[in-house]
Amino acid sequence: MKKVLIIAAVVVAIIAMVAVRIISGRSYDSETASAKANLLGISVRDVNESERASLEMDTGVVIAAVHANSPAERYGLRPNDIILAINDESPKTERDYQEILDKALINKSIMFSIRRGSDEIKIRFSTEYAPSYNNLGNAYAKDNRYDHAIDAYKQAISIDPKFAAAYYNLGGVYAKQKKYELAEENYKKAIAHRENFQEAYQKLIDLYNQQDKHQDAVKVYKQMLPSAPADTITSGLQTVEVIRAAQGEIKNQMKTSGTIEPQARVAVFPKAAGVIQQMNVDEGDVVKKDQVLAVVEHEELELQLKQTEAVLTAAQSGYDQTKQLAKTRTMSQVAQARAGSEAAEAALQQVRDLAEARSEMQIEQAEAALDALKANLEKIQRGAREEEREQIRATVTQAQAGLTSAQNNYDRMKKLFDLGAISKQTYEGVQTQLDVAEAQHEAAQQQWKMVEEGAREEDIKAMEAQVKQAEAGFRLARKQAENQTWKKDITMAEAQAEQARAALEAANSLIEAKSWEAEITAAETQLTQAKVMRDLARKRLEDTNIKAPIKGVISLRHLDQGGMVNPAAPVFEIVDMDTVHAYVDVIESDLGALHTGDAAWVHVNVLNEPVKGRISSISPTVDEVSRTAKIEVTVKNAGYLLKPGMFAQVFIPTDVHSAALVLPRSAVMEDESSDNKYVFIINSGKSRKIPVEYGLTEGSMVEIVSGLEPGAMVVLSGQQNLKDGDFVQIVNVIEKL
Repeated sequence: MKKVLIIAAVVVAIIAMVAVRIISGRSYDSETASAKANLLGISVRDVNESERASLEMDTGVVIAAVHANSPAERYGLRPNDIILAINDESPKTERDYQEILDKALINKSIMFSIRRGSDEIKIRFSTEYAPSYNNLGNAYAKDNRYDHAIDAYKQAISIDPKFAAAYYNLGGVYAKQKKYELAEENYKKAIAHRENFQEAYQKLIDLYNQQDKHQDAVKVYKQMLPSAPADTITSGLQTVEVIRAAQGEIKNQMKTSGTIEPQARVAVFPKAAGVIQQMNVDEGDVVKKDQVLAVVEHEELELQLKQTEAVLTAAQSGYDQTKQLAKTRTMSQVAQARAGSEAAEAALQQVRDLAEARSEMQIEQAEAALDALKANLEKIQRGAREEEREQIRATVTQAQAGLTSAQNNYDRMKKLFDLGAISKQTYEGVQTQLDVAEAQHEAAQQQWKMVEEGAREEDIKAMEAQVKQAEAGFRLARKQAENQTWKKDITMAEAQAEQARAALEAANSLIEAKSWEAEITAAETQLTQAKVMRDLARKRLEDTNIKAPIKGVISLRHLDQGGMVNPAAPVFEIVDMDTVHAYVDVIESDLGALHTGDAAWVHVNVLNEPVKGRISSISPTVDEVSRTAKIEVTVKNAGYLLKPGMFAQVFIPTDVHSAALVLPRSAVMEDESSDNKYVFIINSGKSRKIPVEYGLTEGSMVEIVSGLEPGAMVVLSGQQNLKDGDFVQIVNVIEKL
């Protein structure tokens, strides 16, 4: 029965120990996970059900956050990456991840297999930060995982062989395992690498005393004496280092990371195709807006511009001439039309005056000529007497007069015919009368000749022919009189006069309508078109100059002089770096603390100090998968020290206490059984244990919100073995960190 009770007690004790570990927060999933997250810069969570369904996978954990200034960020890990494997081992849950990571941390080189979107990538990085391994060892030690703690401390020592704290902590683990020789060795190394390492001396003394090696303990105590005040030796007082509690600024700030982006990034496309004949800039050059970066060949375009300028000059001259002469030309047309109308009216009147009388005169002339020729024929046939000779001579004179009259009549009618005032038939009749008069004149002369020389047979026949011709002329004249052809001439003359009047009326209408204004408008239109063509040619020539659309820096140059450009491909890329932006993702639970205009600090590796900026925008939406929103921080970039593409750490203060009571975190102790926090203050040479409460924490500093007053002397080192009421010796007072 007693044995059963003992077993039950052991089981209860084990359950109680496990419960204490879980309740105290020092379980496998708390401090060790946190220490590993700090070492690598990664915190993770399980893949949720929706992600598993969308990814069609049964493995992997999601990177929930990447800490600022961590190896993970430097080597390219990002929030929302999915870890598929670590050194080819695949975690399905966060616990799997922690267990696999425990194995991987034995080596300083770790291979992460990552899924990012649709891409699967591998990222290898080394952890080279000794304090983080030391902290990881402390977490393992508190979790009683001593083998893992020893490996972590050894990793810290391999990175920094003079890391005294790691030797000290490694010695402590070996002491708990009762591996006294290894503990002694590491305590001694801790003392060797840190001057006046009081805690290490004390631990070594305690170790010797546990093994009843009192002489060795005395030797160590004597070694410690030169670094301690003389009265410590005689009185046995503990030595402490104190810091005066003072007010200062402490802030709670959000830490995240992103990438530096320029104010503007513009690809510069050419507007004209061709060969680059002049290259004016190179990558890295600072350029102004509209500065000519390069010039494309343009000889043909220069000739086209000259051609359009010549056309413009001609159009300008034509416009000026039209503007001056258009109205004059119109008035001239009117004058010509008026003159034409007056001439047509005169011709009409002349035709009316002469037409009928001329027809009767032509009949009389034809009849008289016929009678004369007949008489002459009779005389020729019987021979001429003296009085007949005189008569024939008179006939010749008469025929000459008739010819002259017919010639004059023909000349007048020809002018009228040329003006269109008489018909062609009338004109031909007048021409026939002239021919008849000429024939009569010729016949009279022949008759006279025959009278003089005596008639011959052939002369008589010729005279007979002339008589017949005269008879025909008489019949023609009578026929024309019967047909009244002169009326047709009047009709034609009237038509010509009417046409001339219409032309005059049309010309007058041009004046009423101010037709010259339309002519001027047409010339002005041609001038405008010529100007447009000139401007287009000038623009095409100007487009051969590739200009900067914004001010900034040439970040890329795709071609060299002599290269062929076309409007579909960029030649340069310009970035405006006077102001830059850092874009970061902030989880939705932190968004309430941020406001547009809040101060933020941006740090990049090439700068010793962070640069102050402002939150310029906060995304109005939250990503459904990552549960984060995009934040834009704007920074003035004097000297172009912040370059696009740089990895940036962004610090955003969310709560600032400017007059807080601030202490180093190392000055605050923690009760392992209750998690209560306390400090030792020194008053009148004695230690006093004071419970305190934390406010904000920032790095290695904490805000004390209760239990402590400004000016108090707080123990900074040497408090590990202090008890409330111990007498102490202050060896150093730090006024301000």
